[in-house]
Amino acid sequence: MGKIRFFLFGIAICGVIITGTMFPATASAQDVVIYCDNNYAPYSYAESGKAAGIYTEIFAKAFARMNGYAVTIKPVPWKRGVKLMEDGKGFALYPPYYRPKARPFMDYPVPVLDEGYSVLTSKAFAGGGSKTWPDDFAGKKIGINAGFSIPDVDKAKALGVKIEEAATSRSNLLKLVSGRLDGYISDKNAMLWELKQLRDKGEYDPATQELVIAGDISREQGYLGFTNQDKGAFSFKADFVKQFVAVINEMKAGGEIQAVLDAYIK
Repeated sequence: MGKIRFFLFGIAICGVIITGTMFPATASAQDVVIYCDNNYAPYSYAESGKAAGIYTEIFAKAFARMNGYAVTIKPVPWKRGVKLMEDGKGFALYPPYYRPKARPFMDYPVPVLDEGYSVLTSKAFAGGGSKTWPDDFAGKKIGINAGFSIPDVDKAKALGVKIEEAATSRSNLLKLVSGRLDGYISDKNAMLWELKQLRDKGEYDPATQELVIAGDISREQGYLGFTNQDKGAFSFKADFVKQFVAVINEMKAGGEIQAVLDAYIK
């Protein structure tokens, strides 16, 4: 079986970190470093320096079934991870959406999870109905996570929509709660999961400022993206990708990926 070593040896299962050395590498195994977004909960994030989240658990299972590899997962800020892919210094990064035009330096061999962009606003702004992006947001201030690309951004800017980036989902949500943003666009499950964390910490009170999903914008799919700018530095890439795709397809067919998602979201 393949071997996997986690950065600081952690996986999050439903928000709980399980620690301990996993599958120590053998001398014949190829060492591989996989980077992940350190701030995209519940899908991919770091908690106490440990790789955590839905994708982390899925890929842990996948890498452990691949032959000949000792994988280390390292959480990094998203922009840094993308830059590593662009420069050919990083092997793979998760979980990018399929953006071949915006990120031609990355290959996307197999979709892993269905996600989707939605817009979160105050209940007062939503007015009890749904909003259409970007038509209903002319002149408004919308937050996104740093390094994220959103649908119809050119049309939005033409309508006078002001796009503001923040480093974390938490930062965007706190700006929205305080009224410094009119809306926040990200994955629906990720926003609601993070909003629950703020509520549990007493940083968000729905009774004072209720936030709601004002509309769904698009459906997306998350990937493990591989650099295509390494100029042969990762000579094992073709075999790694071939094995990875086969394992992910098996996990999809067997319902394992859906089971991991359900354990977090439901």
